[in-house]
This record gives sequence, structure tokens and C-alpha cells, in this order.
Amino acid sequence: KVERPFKAIGSGDFAISQGDGQTCQALVLNASGGGDASHLGEFTVDETWCWSGAPNDLGVRSTVFVAANGDELYAKPISVLFTAANVFQEESVITGGTGRFENAEGSLLNIVETTDTSEFGGTFVLTISGVIKY
Repeated sequence: KVERPFKAIGSGDFAISQGDGQTCQALVLNASGGGDASHLGEFTVDETWCWSGAPNDLGVRSTVFVAANGDELYAKPISVLFTAANVFQEESVITGGTGRFENAEGSLLNIVETTDTSEFGGTFVLTISGVIKY
């Protein structure tokens, strides 16, 4: 594996809904978007988040990037820090993928700015930097 810098910019939409009390206790967030990234080209991204409602619980989160050629890159958010009411930093670890990203590793720092368009969702703009090994 070779370590390489990773950079991405993108945007999309997010929606928040009530959890079902079984598979997801409190809240469910789904975010979908796209952008341009090193090693991926034009990409789409989907992040899901299920929160239990506990104050310091990050919940169950997963992120899937799909590259221009269809290869997938998986990441798992491990920390979130709000720096303003609508801006947060999310640290993620790369947990593999498909195609050339099978067994990929690395770390990402996502800076996300959100704009609420309703009580239950809105838009986001993200900037990602980090390293990827594949």
C-alpha cells in the first residue's frame, strides 16, 4: 500500500427523521451528495447516522463514497466537534472498499457546513482532507 494525500469538496442534502425505537432509538440522519475528490474523480457520497439519544453517543455512522468508475470507499466517523451552530468537524477512518480501494486505510478530516431548509433537513457543503493508503 502507498500512502497518498486525499482531498475532496462536495455538497448535498440531508434529512432527519424519528428513529423507530428498535433498529434506531432516537434519530436517523441520511445525507446524500456528490463532488470531486483525489483518487475518486467525480463521486457520490451517502452517510447514515443512527443516534440513541445518549448525550455523548456518536451513534452508528457509516459513509460510502462511490468513485466515477464505481469503486466504493468506506469510512467510519469516529468524532464530531461543533465549531459553530451550523459547522462541525468530523474525523473518520477509512475502513476499506471495493475495487482498487479493497483493504484501503487512512484518516479523513471533514469540515461540514449545514444550512437548515426545514425543521427536518437541509443542505451541506463539505471539505475533506486526509491520507489514504491503497
